[in-house]
Amino acid sequence: MPLQQALLPEILGGVFSHLSTPDLKSCAVVNQSWSQEATRILWYSIKFELSTGDSYNMTRACEKFARFINT
Repeated sequence: MPLQQALLPEILGGVFSHLSTPDLKSCAVVNQSWSQEATRILWYSIKFELSTGDSYNMTRACEKFARFINT
């Protein structure tokens, strides 16, 4: 892997950590590398507001993005 590709997530993370949520959402649709890093930052801290019967959608979202959760 070229050094440029190896450093890209670290550089993107540094830049993206200063962006607003709407800007991060825009970055997430640029390409796969940007999407992975923007999604990681967006999911770093999440809040759920659920209405009755909405737990199915929350479960699906959590399963899809569980790989971004650090334990």
